[in-house]
Amino acid sequence: MIKFLKWDSDFFKINIANLDIENNSIDLILIENFIKKNNLKLIQSLILSDKINLINKLESNNFKLEESVVTFIKKINEYKENIEPLIRIAKIEDLSYIKTYLSGIFKESRYKRIVKKELVNKFYYIWVKKAILGEFDDICFVYEIEEKPVGFITIKKNEDSGIIGLIAVSSDFQGKRIGKKLIEYSENYLLDNGISKFYVKTQGSNILAQNFYIKNNFLIKDLKYWLYRIIK
Repeated sequence: MIKFLKWDSDFFKINIANLDIENNSIDLILIENFIKKNNLKLIQSLILSDKINLINKLESNNFKLEESVVTFIKKINEYKENIEPLIRIAKIEDLSYIKTYLSGIFKESRYKRIVKKELVNKFYYIWVKKAILGEFDDICFVYEIEEKPVGFITIKKNEDSGIIGLIAVSSDFQGKRIGKKLIEYSENYLLDNGISKFYVKTQGSNILAQNFYIKNNFLIKDLKYWLYRIIK
């Protein structure tokens, strides 16, 4: 199934569609017709790493591997005691300070080859804003020092799991276990909501993030690849 991504297209100012492949079958005629009808510039498809034949089929039809995605999972077994009192729910006023270090942290995007850097920065800013308002992720927590939010985490709740959307710490305050404390605080929040599974995704090229999640007792659930077909 191929679906036009209206929000992504409007935001990044290029027409984007997502290809969700069922039963390893690829309808080339459908794809070509959809490209022409919607004036597409990008078709993306996310494929499990062990689907080698499917990946080969896509690559033989002008798709190229763009980025890998590692999904981590953690079972939350116990409530953390003595949680850091410097963590609180984010307020919309926090955005002005978060913005000062946001672009320096999220330097990479899987759209980096086809969109302008300022749009990528704006994308993450809107993500945090929507999380604070409960419009995309459900909640955002901040870690503050001297009444300034120097780190944050956004969480989305499903019926039986929580998902980290974004987590970041200002470069001026890294190495102080702030990220770990934000995760522990979020785990207590999920347990309070009857949730004991915690997920997070990160880019396969982001080794620093992967090591961080492993140190915080997350386990790898799966590895997927983003394949792109860029239409010029």
